[in-house]
Amino acid sequence: GLFFNLDAHWKHWKVGMEVEPDIYWLYMFQLGSYTHFLFTTIFINAKRKDFMVLLLHHILTIALIGWSYTVRFYYIGVMVLFLHDISDVILEGAKTITYFRVMDGKKHKMIKNAGDVGFATFVISWFLFRLYWFPTKVVYSTCVASLHFCRDGAFYLPFNTMLFLLYCLQIYWTIFIIKLLIKVLVHGDDVDDNREYDVEKREKQMRLDSKYHYVGLLVLFLHDIGDVLLEFGKTVIYFKEMDGQKYPKIENIANGLFATFIFSWFLCRLYWFPMKVMYSTTVACVLVCSEGAFYLPFNILLFLLYCMQVYWTYFIVKLLVKVLLRGDLEDNREYDVEKRQKERKKIK
Repeated sequence: GLFFNLDAHWKHWKVGMEVEPDIYWLYMFQLGSYTHFLFTTIFINAKRKDFMVLLLHHILTIALIGWSYTVRFYYIGVMVLFLHDISDVILEGAKTITYFRVMDGKKHKMIKNAGDVGFATFVISWFLFRLYWFPTKVVYSTCVASLHFCRDGAFYLPFNTMLFLLYCLQIYWTIFIIKLLIKVLVHGDDVDDNREYDVEKREKQMRLDSKYHYVGLLVLFLHDIGDVLLEFGKTVIYFKEMDGQKYPKIENIANGLFATFIFSWFLCRLYWFPMKVMYSTTVACVLVCSEGAFYLPFNILLFLLYCMQVYWTYFIVKLLVKVLLRGDLEDNREYDVEKRQKERKKIK
């Protein structure tokens, strides 16, 4: 079978091969399920600590289902679904039983014990199916066994990258499972979802981040400080030499403003921007704002903005090295005069 004979995943593979009806309907069902999960995670379910990871998992799973169906790697797709769905079914069953351990204000020991057994079965299935068999049966098959039959590696890298990312997510969730296992075995606590935010923590976090509620104003504030210092410093430096005469005092003022600008850049844009703005929009807002419709695009824009700050930091560091080694304070983004003239000649 597919589980023990890894070569069977690839022996009869070819581009555009016919999809068996039962596999087709399995794929359609799974695609519909994960599309539904993605929607409920964003708009309906309570936001947990692993919200972003869960979001990435659903997007990645949908991409893997679509990709494996398109390139006809559906035997691998079936293996991935099999290894993941078993532990999911056990987990949901155990959670359902656990919800009934307290009814009418009374604790029911038999239901609690059944929930504990379900949790223990889930932990065993998680480590066996997701952490052991997934890399040995699926990842090994796609990375090694596939090379004996599929010489054309056009789909090799993206498919294996997605599978590797999926495995990394399993490792991330294993941390929560181990922490919960320790709580149950060492402290004797009840089995509870430790991804939930604690109520007191949530209220404390809301109070802590309420002053950063107006994110737009905070972004403008952190950016405009550096811009004002930079433009003022550039204006001053233009007057360091007038009528062929150098003015050391003006140059010293410009150097002082440049040093202040660098300090403000690293403090406001590289440190406070991610700590105050991006933390607020990715973590704090999940606690306060239940509506996450604008969550992803807004944070993508902020992340791109931060990437641009990192890019410009490269020029600032180069200029800082020039000033410290040669004492030359000039905008190193400008083209050299000779370079500019050569480029003009090339264009002509």
